[in-house]
Amino acid sequence: MSKQRLEYLDGLRGLAILWVLLYHFFSRWAELIPFGSTYQQWLIFEMGDLGVNLFFLISGFVIFMTLERCDNLVGYLYKRWLRLFPAMLLASLLIFTTAFWLPERPQGLPQAINLVSGLFFIDPYWLARATGWTFGSLEGAFWSLYIEFKFYVVAGILFFRFGAKVAWLSLGLMYLLWLICGHLLAANFVDVLSPNFKLPLNLVHTLLHELGAKYYGWFFAGAGLYLYHQKPQRRLLLATIVMILIASADVAAGQHRVLISALLVSCWMLACVLWQPCQQLMTGRFWWFFGFISYPLYLIHENMGVALLIKLQKWHPLSHSELYVPLVMLLVSMLAWIIARYAEVPLRRILQSAFTKLSSRQ
Repeated sequence: MSKQRLEYLDGLRGLAILWVLLYHFFSRWAELIPFGSTYQQWLIFEMGDLGVNLFFLISGFVIFMTLERCDNLVGYLYKRWLRLFPAMLLASLLIFTTAFWLPERPQGLPQAINLVSGLFFIDPYWLARATGWTFGSLEGAFWSLYIEFKFYVVAGILFFRFGAKVAWLSLGLMYLLWLICGHLLAANFVDVLSPNFKLPLNLVHTLLHELGAKYYGWFFAGAGLYLYHQKPQRRLLLATIVMILIASADVAAGQHRVLISALLVSCWMLACVLWQPCQQLMTGRFWWFFGFISYPLYLIHENMGVALLIKLQKWHPLSHSELYVPLVMLLVSMLAWIIARYAEVPLRRILQSAFTKLSSRQ
């Protein structure tokens, strides 16, 4: 894969994280932020949560690329863990230690037990079911990381057992099966056809839901774009486009504004993969910078950023308190840059060296 292509993927990550930030700072917490619901329904802010769907598309693309570079499942999962854990550890410690100075946090002060789910990338619901204890998430935004890690495991198992094409198709079929089962159960169709089908249908739907299949349509589409890039075939592109349409319609749930926004996000990713002029638009230093810090920025921004908006307005009230948003975005971005530039890579090297020494002794 060319340097330029890697750069445009970073640019897309930058676009995704900026959209998520705008959503959280202008729309998600309208009842708490100083300027209230003034901008809540502006399309660019209201639809910003679709930035996560763009992250899922990018992950589908990148994970299949990563899988082809790994020899086995254990090595692949180790590389994924080594990629994600250092920033998660650093961000979690930063969030936990600074929370006491930011009581305005929307989710309140974090509990120490809530560090566990993030550090192990395990859904808090799974931990609660397994232990009987009450687990939460250190940050609400961590929900997508639990989905991502489930996808990593499922995709890895399928890839190393059956190969890339079967793994890709299986992800799509799992999503469609989840979708069909959900609609049948919601419509009480099985009660009309035969009550005996309801239990197994519900079991299948629940299992797929727990595996994160609700979002596999986006991962499937991203992986399809990667496979098409590797070996352009019309059927790959057609299947990817059809899945984009289905996944966009599903997330929209009949809301035209959401449907149009989801399609625009997906089509831009598609255009960047297919056409070099679109790639060049996403390879500037601005997009590269936010792509570079996108992961730690995603981890730390939500509660810290909203709390800072509230605190700054208390300290120095402005008639247009939304003017504090660029300052807050700059502050959290600088913290994320420090993590990404000066702390994440050295910690990763330390962990990698420790595991190498440990494995050499065995």
